[in-house]
Amino acid sequence: MKLARYLIAVLVLVISCTDSVCGCPPTPLPIAIVRGTVNLDTGTPASTAAITISVSELTSPCVQDTMRFLGLADSQGRFRLFVYDYFAFGLVGGDTACVFLGARHPGDAPSTRDTVLGPFKLKVRARLENTPLDSLNVAFVLSP
Repeated sequence: MKLARYLIAVLVLVISCTDSVCGCPPTPLPIAIVRGTVNLDTGTPASTAAITISVSELTSPCVQDTMRFLGLADSQGRFRLFVYDYFAFGLVGGDTACVFLGARHPGDAPSTRDTVLGPFKLKVRARLENTPLDSLNVAFVLSP
């Protein structure tokens, strides 16, 4: 009987655990949004084109850092992707970032060179604020 009480007590504690009680990390919020289109030079959408990103502190001149995979374009060649601070960009909310976006032909190997556009300036927000996100709209045209 005592074992059953202990099990019930533990179950209640686990169920009632909140972020502040558990010390669980908060769910990450996006720091910016990038969106746009990827088309081939023939005018057809580049469905499933790989989108990559480089984000760094704003310097003069902006310097492209390592390109990291962000997501894929949809079947119409469109993308709308959230930028999270997963990559440890090291940016503080309110900083202006130097951003380069890249796109790669659908099905190309990861070692293939991206078509890169930029630099763009993007204002990033603090992760826990409720302010609107800054966004960037880019249109790629990929040639063979």
